[in-house]
Amino acid sequence: MSSFVDTLEWIAKTLHIGLVCAWLVGLVLLQAVLAVDARAPDLRAGARRHLLAGNLYLRVASPAAIVAVALGAVLIGLGFEGDWLPAKLALVTVLVAFHLFTGRQLLRSAKGRNDHGPWFFVALAPVPVLLFSGIALLAAIKPQALALPLIDRPLAASDGEAARQLRRLLPAPPAAAAAVPAGSTALRPSPSAVSPAASTGRPSAESSSGSSSRTGSP
Repeated sequence: MSSFVDTLEWIAKTLHIGLVCAWLVGLVLLQAVLAVDARAPDLRAGARRHLLAGNLYLRVASPAAIVAVALGAVLIGLGFEGDWLPAKLALVTVLVAFHLFTGRQLLRSAKGRNDHGPWFFVALAPVPVLLFSGIALLAAIKPQALALPLIDRPLAASDGEAARQLRRLLPAPPAAAAAVPAGSTALRPSPSAVSPAASTGRPSAESSSGSSSRTGSP
């Protein structure tokens, strides 16, 4: 059963990475199509570009995005967890919002209502690449939250390799000494427990009589 789950996880991970790459390439190419259409809004050539962009968006980028997100949910269900996962999901959410924004711009461009110039879409072209780079970085190193919980807890199975290396490099935390507040009498003997002889510096009667009996005995 364990080998079957490992094989399923490996297949899902491979397909997930491949589909995310296809999604990324589609988004970058669509920004290029939008930039060209904004620069030269020719009706005849624009119709061909819109057909190409529509097929790329509906038949390549969108199916790749849907299946990639579904496989990501499957991988989470198979046990992927950690403090890095919410950050990765936040970047995926931004990437999905960028995908929907691109589809809206394609519809407006097909209707001749392109509100942005070509440099706007040229500037947007690196956005999916940067988002994908952040997602891949989080998935590769699996960082913990600021690496601070690693200082005072043992290594766990969910820790990434970078977190384990960081934990080995960090010095061991010093033992916490019990702080005694000023004026506290927790470590001081009570006045009743101190004998008068100890307070005056003189030996008590019992100690003197005991010492004399020991010296007087043969």
